[in-house]
Amino acid sequence: MYRLLLPLLMIIAQALNVWGYTSPRANASACAGAYQPTINLPHTFRVIEHETALFGQALGTNSADYSSFGQPGIERQALQLRSVGYAWARVYAPSHSANSFWLQLGNAKPIIWNLPVAAAFQWALLPIGVVDNSPLVIASRESGTLLDTVAVLPLGCPPKDEDALQAIADTPFDPNAGPTGPWDVFDQYWLGYGHALRSWAPAIYFCDTSNLATGWWHNWTAQFANPADKTYVPMHWGYPGEPLAWLRPYNDGRPLLLLNEPDVPSQANLSPQQAADKLKGVIDFGWQGDIYFGGFVFIDNFAYIDAVYTSFEQRFGPVPANVYNQIHLYTGTRSTAEMFGQSEEAVNTVKAFIAHQRARDRSTRTLITELGALSTAKYRSADYAGLLLGLTERLREVPEVVGVAWYVSCYGSTDADPTGIGRDSSLVERFSDRLTPLGRVWNLAADLYQRPR
Repeated sequence: MYRLLLPLLMIIAQALNVWGYTSPRANASACAGAYQPTINLPHTFRVIEHETALFGQALGTNSADYSSFGQPGIERQALQLRSVGYAWARVYAPSHSANSFWLQLGNAKPIIWNLPVAAAFQWALLPIGVVDNSPLVIASRESGTLLDTVAVLPLGCPPKDEDALQAIADTPFDPNAGPTGPWDVFDQYWLGYGHALRSWAPAIYFCDTSNLATGWWHNWTAQFANPADKTYVPMHWGYPGEPLAWLRPYNDGRPLLLLNEPDVPSQANLSPQQAADKLKGVIDFGWQGDIYFGGFVFIDNFAYIDAVYTSFEQRFGPVPANVYNQIHLYTGTRSTAEMFGQSEEAVNTVKAFIAHQRARDRSTRTLITELGALSTAKYRSADYAGLLLGLTERLREVPEVVGVAWYVSCYGSTDADPTGIGRDSSLVERFSDRLTPLGRVWNLAADLYQRPR
């Protein structure tokens, strides 16, 4: 039974080069085509986590959203498919009340696309004939139906999951949009941010970072980002059973962030031996780029840090030369009057950490993946912006610090975040692409600090 009034939630994309792309491996075949994960396209769907989606999330809606196809006031933008061929989508249709989308090709009348019911994701051919540069709208019709990856292929060439993963990993990156190679991302973009949307934050905390200036970014995982985006730096967080396979699409020479606060009980919470084992696991996996290891928040807890390195060296030998430091830096826990004094104190703590690593013949190259203040609600927004700018300026003067990420792009409500750490440090308003006052300051800082030193 189909619902007639459900959200008009559309995939939106312009005619990007990715749709004209065919991977080198596919070019040798008559079945060359184009694949794109829908979560990386601008859209107004909800992002729904699903473990069997190719990148861990898909697009869908829920029963709280209501509208009808073509409802006035909802902007209709189209997905431009440049590749000439037949359009497929990897979809999830779990029941007879959750197995359809709306489709509209060009100016044709919208049609209902009914899908076979299945307990798993399946590839389904869109009933629209050959796609030839015509605008296509795919709109949600029933709650629970999910849209994962889209493909355009020649007749007689059904899509395959392994081809989709390979083609997406091979997608070339536009050099005008970012670094020409992942290895120089911190040279070109010293300032970055943590982006919570596609990792631990619930999908309802939607925010759009398109109005932020270009910078490197991470999202506390190795999922939900287009491998063609070389400004994205994946993370292997460190929780039990976290699949190393998630790293595969991004193993192209870019850096990896390894572990998130293993020294904090509420975070990765690892013993020194467990932390060392995680490093050995990533090395054995064959990560090709640099590894920024640690994610330590108590960077003056030298006993724990030394125990991690000692555990690795005693069991596995010397730490490889491409393993560098990753730390977090938070300050501002006392009054506003003391806050700026603490800024200098925090930077001195970073310098002491670097000196400690140097004294033990370890790498001093250091990346700060979370920069912020605890209990930010104590401060006026101007004070907090001044604190982060002051910290950033001082850290810029430390030659061993190769990059800094502000925490966080966006977060949620006061109920979910009673300390205000996420709310008051957000760069973008949730459900929106509007920059917060702090986001506008981040853009100014990016203009100042992205240039080479």
